[in-house]
Amino acid sequence: MIKAIRHQSNADKFQNDIRKHGKRYGRYVYIAFVLGFGVYLVDMFVGPYVWLEADGLVNADRVTVAATHEEQVVKINVKSGQYVKKGDVLAVVHSPQVASALATLANQYADTQAKQSDLNVRVDVSDAVTKAAEDRLAEAENNMKRLNAQRGSGFISDTFIGGALRERYLAVSEKSRTEAEKRSAAQQLKTLTKAQQEAREAIDDIKRRYNNGLIVAPDNGFVGAQVAQQGDVLKPGEYITDMFVGQKHVLAYLPTGTLYTVKKGERVTVADGFNRAEGTLVDIRPISVQLPPAFQKAFRPQERGQVATVMLDNPEAFTHSTKVRVIGHNLIPGYDGITSETVKQAVRDWSVFAWTTTKTQIERLAVWVNGETKRIVQIARS
Repeated sequence: MIKAIRHQSNADKFQNDIRKHGKRYGRYVYIAFVLGFGVYLVDMFVGPYVWLEADGLVNADRVTVAATHEEQVVKINVKSGQYVKKGDVLAVVHSPQVASALATLANQYADTQAKQSDLNVRVDVSDAVTKAAEDRLAEAENNMKRLNAQRGSGFISDTFIGGALRERYLAVSEKSRTEAEKRSAAQQLKTLTKAQQEAREAIDDIKRRYNNGLIVAPDNGFVGAQVAQQGDVLKPGEYITDMFVGQKHVLAYLPTGTLYTVKKGERVTVADGFNRAEGTLVDIRPISVQLPPAFQKAFRPQERGQVATVMLDNPEAFTHSTKVRVIGHNLIPGYDGITSETVKQAVRDWSVFAWTTTKTQIERLAVWVNGETKRIVQIARS
């Protein structure tokens, strides 16, 4: 009959090792990584439909300085990015086409002046001849009246009367011819004067546009990236350079078909990597355009965006033509109460509160440790 189980000792006399449980930081890091990756995926696929994220370019009013005629660049006085004032000479050009056109117009103008002088002489001659013709006609008319009065007396022959009629006819013909010549000369003189005026205006217009080959800045601003080189031969409309005038701003391309609405006056953040600046939406245009090539994504249909203008609080934060990202402050669509600024302020307030609380607890702990240290020292001495 079994009364008890006999206890058998282990064959080895080694004490079992106890596994030490350390702090599992790896698990927390892994969980944080997973959560961060999940937030990244949500922001990438859902974020653009929920809060404002748009591409943009730092821009200014762009003015194109182009060739007005076929011309050759003789000298370039500016470089890309240089600041110039209105009226500064950007380049010097020479145009054989303009020189030929001015020479042709000058010859035409000289010809019209010579013809005008001839016509003035013809008009003066016509005036003198017309006066003589009028006197001749008046005398012929008086002779006819006297002959008609004496015709019944029988002393005036038909041959004499026929000669008087012929003289009257010649006087009328001469008067009519001289008057027609005078009218024709006056009309030609009027047409010639108009042509002369048009030639003068054309010469002045070409000289004004050509400006003796001096290309000047139309306004204060910065020279753009495209600048012609000395010796280039340009056709009408080809670039000499371009300029950025006025205050810098961001030309943003807002996504369409989103859950949020953007309003004028809304505050945004403009970012270029670690460089950031605040701005305000001042204009939202009712038109969507194709995004510039710099914003198009490979292997995807070409995207379009609604054009908006953002005025920067600090225009000097970015350079011209910088590619930036425009981020809205509102975190909830259509609600201005919760913005990135309010969240930042809340985080700052919480940080201040946490630091103040921690500092108070540390001070209390320091006081307690100091008291305990003194008490232990007193016990040891006693």
